Amino acid sequence: MGIIIPRMEVHEIEKKGWILLYGRRKVGKTFLVRNFVKYTHYFFVERAGPILMETDHGFKTIDYETFKTLIYELLKNDRNVIVVDEFQRLPEDFIDLLHFAKEKSAKLILLGSSMRVLKNVLSARSPLLGLVRPVKLDLIRPSDMLKVFNDVEELVFLRDPWLIQFYDGNVRDAVKAGFASVRGLVGEIFLEEDRELTETYEGILRALAVGNVFPKDIASFLGKTSSDVKSFLSNLLEMGLVKRIKV
Repeated sequence: MGIIIPRMEVHEIEKKGWILLYGRRKVGKTFLVRNFVKYTHYFFVERAGPILMETDHGFKTIDYETFKTLIYELLKNDRNVIVVDEFQRLPEDFIDLLHFAKEKSAKLILLGSSMRVLKNVLSARSPLLGLVRPVKLDLIRPSDMLKVFNDVEELVFLRDPWLIQFYDGNVRDAVKAGFASVRGLVGEIFLEEDRELTETYEGILRALAVGNVFPKDIASFLGKTSSDVKSFLSNLLEMGLVKRIKV
């Protein structure tokens, strides 16, 4: 249906300074930047290593050394707004380059999907600490949903941007279509984290989905002990797939 929902996070991204926009796969980071942010240069880092640079005639592939030289020069111009999508796939010396280039004037927006890698990027010892301002993109805020939808089912289920592509006026059909490909989505998240979607991980997610919210209940659902599942739960927390809530 071509639904576009304006999101409040755009205002955070447009503020002065360098921004790190992060969140799990398929929460709309790339869509938000490409549709709501007036950038001048856009780079996408492929998983295999090459870098795609947007031009007037589409995308051009460049190598890492060319990218480093180019972006260092682009940062010198305060009229530039530079986006680097999936930046966490770049070699570690890219962060060192940014550390030395901070005195430059251009606006820089980094996008990242690997929650495990980003945890290290924002750690106390990271060269980026204090250089970029982190902005987390998660499910769409209810206040933003109300700009487009008013039905309760729409407001609840379509907060996950990934489901909107399946929506054609019927929320339940969209959810069913989403379920059909949810394993592929979760698999993408695991791939980005350099982890394997094993039967245990999938079993834990299924246990949570049917209402087992305590570790002991999840373990019982899987026929395991609580100690068997705690390390898996910790990894799922780190990847942003589940949340811990104090009760």
